[in-house]
Formats: sequence, C-alpha cells, structure tokens
Amino acid sequence: MLKGLIGFLLCAAAALLVIVGLGEAADLGIQPVWVFLEVILLACLLIGVVKFPAAFAVPILFASRQMVLPIPRQFHELSGLTAIRLGAGLLALAVFFRLLKLSIRGHSPSLGDLLRNQGKRITTFALFAVLVTLSYLHTPSPVYGGRKLLSFLTVGALTFLAPFVLLNGERDFRDFAMAAVGLALLEGTGRIIAGSHGTFGAREEVTHIGVGQLVGMAILLILNYKFVEGRWARYLLILCLPCLAAGLIASEARGPLFSLLLVLGAFAFTRRAKMSLISPRTAVLGVALVVTALVIVPGRWFHGEAADKYRVKSQETVDLLHGSYTDQGSGGRRLVFFDSALAGIAEKPVAGWGLGGWAGYYYHSDRWSYPHNLFLEVWLEEGIFGFAALLAFLTIGFKAAKKAFDEPSGRFAFVLPMLAYCVLLTTSSGDIDDNRFVWFWCGVAFVASRMIASGFSKEQPQQEPAPVNASIRKSPSWLAG
Repeated sequence: MLKGLIGFLLCAAAALLVIVGLGEAADLGIQPVWVFLEVILLACLLIGVVKFPAAFAVPILFASRQMVLPIPRQFHELSGLTAIRLGAGLLALAVFFRLLKLSIRGHSPSLGDLLRNQGKRITTFALFAVLVTLSYLHTPSPVYGGRKLLSFLTVGALTFLAPFVLLNGERDFRDFAMAAVGLALLEGTGRIIAGSHGTFGAREEVTHIGVGQLVGMAILLILNYKFVEGRWARYLLILCLPCLAAGLIASEARGPLFSLLLVLGAFAFTRRAKMSLISPRTAVLGVALVVTALVIVPGRWFHGEAADKYRVKSQETVDLLHGSYTDQGSGGRRLVFFDSALAGIAEKPVAGWGLGGWAGYYYHSDRWSYPHNLFLEVWLEEGIFGFAALLAFLTIGFKAAKKAFDEPSGRFAFVLPMLAYCVLLTTSSGDIDDNRFVWFWCGVAFVASRMIASGFSKEQPQQEPAPVNASIRKSPSWLAG
C-alpha cells in the first residue's frame, strides 16, 4: 500500500511538473527540448527524494542569492533566489515523504521516538526564533527585515528540524556525506575550470563563498567520517582531496579556507583514529600542502578576472596581517563593518535596532545588507536577549556535539569539527538567513546525541528467529546470527 501511494504521488507530481514546465517555457521562450530535459531531471529528483531523502539536505545549506547552479546556460536566469527556493522545496519534499513513510510503517522508529528528549533543545531554538520575530516590530528596515524574517522562519526552521526526521541511521548519514562530497566535487570543478579560463558569465561572481563553504565541509567529512568501507573506495576519496582543495582555492573565498585550516589544526591530533580516513600526521602534511599550493599554484593557474581577484586578495591579506586596512577590499570592509556594529551595539545594547536594522543604522536605508558576523548581527538587531538566546542555543549544540565526539566508538565524532567549522564561517560572512548550516549541524548534533543515548548509534541487521527446537538442532557456525 505504501509503494502504491508513493507511486501515485510521484506520477501526480510528474504530471504537474510537465504542465508547469510547458507554461514556463512558453513565457520564457525556451526550446521545448530543454523543458522535457528539465522535467526528466525533476522526475529523477523526486525518485531520489523518496529513496535517498537525507542527500537532499545538502543543496540548501550553502545556497545563496549569488549561487550559480550547475545547469545549462539556457536556465541561468533561474538561478539566484531560485536556488534557495528549489533547495528548500526538495528538502521539504524529502521530509514529507520520510514522515509519510514513518506514519504508515507499523514499526519504530516513530516520530515520537525521533523527537524523544529533544524538547529542551527545540524550545531553545523556538525561543531564539520568537525573539527574532519580536525584534521585527521596531525595525527601521521593514522590507528587508520582513524578507529576512520569512526566510528564517521557513527555510531556517526547516533546516534545523530536518535532521530529526531524515537522519535515522547510518545509511542516512552515509547518503548525506556522499551527496555533500559529490556536489562539492561538481561545484569545485566548475570553479577550477572558470578560474583557468578567466571568463565568467554576466551573472557569475569570481569569488563564490558558498562553493568554498561547501567544499570545506566535504573535506572535513572525508577526513573525519569513514562513510565508505571498501579499500578502493577509501583510496578514491583520498584522490578526491587534491581536487577539492583546488576547488576551495578556486572559489577565492578566504573565510572558508582559513576556517578549514583552523579546524584541521585543532582536531588533527584529537580525532578517533578508527573513524578517520587518514592519520593525524598525514592530515597535517595535507594542510601544509594546501598552504604551499596557495602560494605557488594560483599564479600559474588563474587567468583573467580570477588572476586579478587573487592578486588583490593576496595583497589585502598581507596588509591585514600587518594591521593596515581600508574599506576598499572585502576583508578591510568587513573590519569597518565590525567597528560600526560595535558602535551600534553600544547605542542600543538591550533592545537592539530590530531585524534588518543594520542596514538602517549603517546605510540609513532599507536595503539588503548585514555586518558579515552572526554574533554582532544578532546583538545589534535583536539586542542582549536575542544574543543570549543564540549563545544558549549554540552552547547546548556544542554540548551535544562533544557528547558525540567522546562516544567510545567514535561513530559520530565528525559532528563536533563540522559544527566548529560552521560557527567559524559565521564570523566572516553571511547573515542569519545565509547561516542556516549552523542550525542544521546543531540539529545533527542533537540527533547524534539522541542516538547514542538510546543505543542506536549503529544499525543492527535484523536476525532470523531461532528455531523452537534450537537446543536439539544446532545450525552450522557460519549460519549463526
């Protein structure tokens, strides 16, 4: 009955996609062949949503208004905000079908089992969301603040709650990790090709922070989570590391790079050896190779706009290390934003300036802008109470991740470095809307903690019941279990 219901829903969704796709093609003047290819792709995505729902938590994590999807140029006008909507829609479908499966199944885990002992953690996030909502009542930027609030309460809440439903066992975690590595390879390779050619489309950016963040997450997953068992599969993952490192460099985003180096250095000698892909000494050597590649390779590899951007950023990084900066470069501009945010906090430390109030305070206009630091942004806009709620939420998130890290098997030890990496990312880029990956990994930490506490840290295969007369007829030893 379950298969029949899901099949009917898939057919209905496919028919709806055909109708919508033809209508959109007529409006945009797109060739029909591209419409049918799009419909086929979306139909495959729907099937994947049912079979591998955890994998569809990846695309939304680092999607941004500037993200360029790996799609044909005929559909480039569908990128930008559509990337967020498409990613959120796929994740919502994955959650829906998983909930449908759980509701129809007659055995555990039920939805109640998945949310058991999570009340305090979910309540803390809800309290933070309430304070964010209340801050909108006195914002000087109602348009930007309204869009920000809507996105946080829908997409942000979805990414936080999705792990509770989608990550029910080792297979789900493996699906997520493999999807993250695959998408990172695809996006990273695209940045490598674009940087080597030195040409970018009218709607493409030379610097792509989202791709850099995704690639950094994939590298950490490979190094800290043994989600493949075969020897040749592990060798293949190791061979992926140089390509991912090159993709990270090609994204020309310093925040993800420096955050990754800090986390690799901090956890190089504290990881659970049995659950790590390579040894700590090899990891440190890899970090040294990445730094060396940063100094030597891009000068010969980048061309055109990519080479110009790399030279500017390299010189600015050297200037920042010497303590001199201006607001002309992106790094110096962030420091100017930080100084202004601290001044704004000093003016209204308790109530804050309201959601989206940074734009009203700094630019005196209702526009899309933020100080590029989650902690300064929350204190400036939501005040001391919102800031305290954020710290409380992150504190219980790190406690859960630390519990997973200290668990003897080390099966979920990767959660702590991943959460640390994501929090570091928020100190140099993004706003409360873009930093949805923090809410997601806090949710993953809570799920891992619950699985450890309930004794389901590893899925056990179902065993055949022993025969009634087992004491008389004993099976051969190789059939036992």
